[in-house]
Formats: sequence, C-alpha cells, structure tokens
Amino acid sequence: MTDADKYELARSIVRTIDLLKNRAFGCLPDETVFPSLTGRQIVLLMTVREKSGISIKELADAMGVTTSSVSTMVERLVEAGMVTREPNPSDRRGVLVRVAPHLEAAIDLMEKQTLRWLVELLDKLGPETTQLWRELDARICSVLGEKQAESNA
Repeated sequence: MTDADKYELARSIVRTIDLLKNRAFGCLPDETVFPSLTGRQIVLLMTVREKSGISIKELADAMGVTTSSVSTMVERLVEAGMVTREPNPSDRRGVLVRVAPHLEAAIDLMEKQTLRWLVELLDKLGPETTQLWRELDARICSVLGEKQAESNA
C-alpha cells in the first residue's frame, strides 16, 4: 500500500468514526437532560456510570486522554450538575467522580439506546463482518494500549 493509499484510508477512517459518533450519539433521550454534550463528555458519563467512584487518573486512563483533559471535562459536568466529586478515602489529595443520582436513569437509557443502535448495525453487517470488526477492534485496542503505556513510561 502506498503512502497516498494510506492517507486516503486514514481520511476514510476519520469520516467513518465521525459518522458512527453522530449516529450513535444522535439517539440521546432528551436534549434538556443532556444539553449539547460532546461525544467525549458522553463517553465520560458512561464510563463514570460503569465505574462509579472512579478517580480522575483512572478515568483518564480508561478514556485514553490526559488527566488535565478529564479534569476540565469533569469540572464542566460538575457545574452542569451531571457528576459529583467527593474526597477519595484512600488518597487525601484525590477525588472520586460519580454520576449525579438524579441522572442515573437517563444515562442508563442513553446507554441502552446507543448500544441498541450499534447492535442493529452489527446485525446489518452480518456475522462475518462483525467477527472481522471484533478482531480489528481487539488489535486496535492492543496497539493503542501499547502506545498509552509508552507515553506513560
């Protein structure tokens, strides 16, 4: 594959990622509950909901972003009343992030709708393509995990 072919494929991957994000996050339940959230903020909310009582560092690692980036996102979501911060009992200087209790049901619905849409997409792709996706996903996560470990070293 030539460099030009690789760049064209890279452009196509960027377009596909954007299309997937727009479609998956386009099924949000209620604009008043989730006013103009970014895709990354939605991922943060879903991650915090899954791992309630997560530290900023753990959240950054789970999302593959810097702690500074996560701190900024958490601050905005705290101001919007969507997450809470509380002292970390095992680290005096640290905090734990939790989803605001009044949003648990709405975030559960958001996650179910997003996952339902993705399952429907997998059904349309068929079992062979779904298996290829699974293998590609595992390989990409492995490579990105290696890159994350290198940058943390």
